[in-house]
Amino acid sequence: MKTSEMSLRMAVIAAVALTQGCATKDYVRETVDPVTSRVSRSETRLDQVDSQISGLGTRIGQVEGRVGKADERIGQVEAKADKALADLGNARLERRLVVDMKDGATFGNNSVGLSPRARKEIDAFLDARKGDTGGSEGLPIIVVAGHTDDRGSPDVNYEIGKRRAEAVSRYLITRKQVDPLHVQTISYGESSPREDNKTRQGRAANRRVEILVYRDAVSTAAPAKPAAPAKAPPQG
Repeated sequence: MKTSEMSLRMAVIAAVALTQGCATKDYVRETVDPVTSRVSRSETRLDQVDSQISGLGTRIGQVEGRVGKADERIGQVEAKADKALADLGNARLERRLVVDMKDGATFGNNSVGLSPRARKEIDAFLDARKGDTGGSEGLPIIVVAGHTDDRGSPDVNYEIGKRRAEAVSRYLITRKQVDPLHVQTISYGESSPREDNKTRQGRAANRRVEILVYRDAVSTAAPAKPAAPAKAPPQG
């Protein structure tokens, strides 16, 4: 082969090789480099997602802490509600004695009229206890109880005691402006003496009208259980 032909072939081969080399580099730049760039961007996004997940975990922990505190408060509220329900179950209305006029306004033998002395005794009792017998909250219940000595029959004495109580009630309502809805009259007759009826002074003390002032109150204490009956001893 001539030298000129060989040189030409070598030049062609070199040109082809050079052309293929350039094409390979261009392929790498056009194919591999974009993939590398996308991988880098994906890694960056993964890092951002990891950061967001970490922040989300922190927030979840905070929410769980708040939920725990809320559960604790709910438990406290439920305990208070249970106690309130228990108190409500035990609630009952009680009439409690506030003050009383035990010595009472006294009456003459077989008398049902209110004497000036008896009126003064009632006035002094009411004036000394205005805070107990008045007021807008918890209006009191005033019980007027009539009593007698043991002279005469029980039935007659009951009626006398009743009329004495009614005389005092009328005085409270008409002269002392006590609400009639808050006044109750009862008669014990001769059944509840304060002194011995065998003496004149004792009988005079027993011919009386007592004034007892009560107030209604709600009690939440559990009622006391009755004591168990004692066992009878064995018989032999």
